[in-house]
Amino acid sequence: MTENSFFQRLKKLKVDLKGMTWQQKLDHIWTYYKEVILITVISLIVIIGVGSNMLAPKKELLMGGMCVNTYISGEGESYLSQEYFDRLQGDPKKQEVQLYFRSFGDFAVSTQDYEAFQSIVAMIYAEKVDYLLLDEASMGPFINYESLLDLREVFTQEELEQFGNKVRYAQHTDEEGNPIGEMLPIALEITDMPFVQDCRSYEQKIFLGFAVNAPNKDSLHDFWEYLLAWESNAKA
Repeated sequence: MTENSFFQRLKKLKVDLKGMTWQQKLDHIWTYYKEVILITVISLIVIIGVGSNMLAPKKELLMGGMCVNTYISGEGESYLSQEYFDRLQGDPKKQEVQLYFRSFGDFAVSTQDYEAFQSIVAMIYAEKVDYLLLDEASMGPFINYESLLDLREVFTQEELEQFGNKVRYAQHTDEEGNPIGEMLPIALEITDMPFVQDCRSYEQKIFLGFAVNAPNKDSLHDFWEYLLAWESNAKA
């Protein structure tokens, strides 16, 4: 419809509406202009929706967790999310604690599993994840993608020594698969921790790792102490 024809139709509409009752006017407008009305309404809905999303303030992430191929009870999920949020005295309007659950298998032979793994990595690099609870088999891909933080950025050397053989070390590799650089502490087995013993859904080794670009890196050690306090907090 050209601009001229549009205004011509408006002029014709004025003429057509003369002498009609309100009901007749509404019926006439709907009969001859319903396409324009529908397009206008849909456009307004889209504009309002996009505008609302753009103007809505994003909540500050106090802590983001990811359970990868690990499953915990509802009680454990609450402890890592709502109870932790309450402990931090977060503001529901401005802040949040998130806990995600994702799984993938052998993505070397499955496109679907590879896409699932990539979605997790994307969340890590989008700074939506601080820590990961992983099964043993899942660590390899994250190590290869250099997605796990060096534990020395969270724990002191003395603490790492106290953990003993619970610390999992790994070495990055080049494009040809050859190891490069030093052995790095990248995960901690926490299977025997009271929280895990009480809250895991089935028996498996569970490891704690931290995202390489965790948005709340300064709070990771406090989160670790929160995990340690599970027994006393749960019985309180």
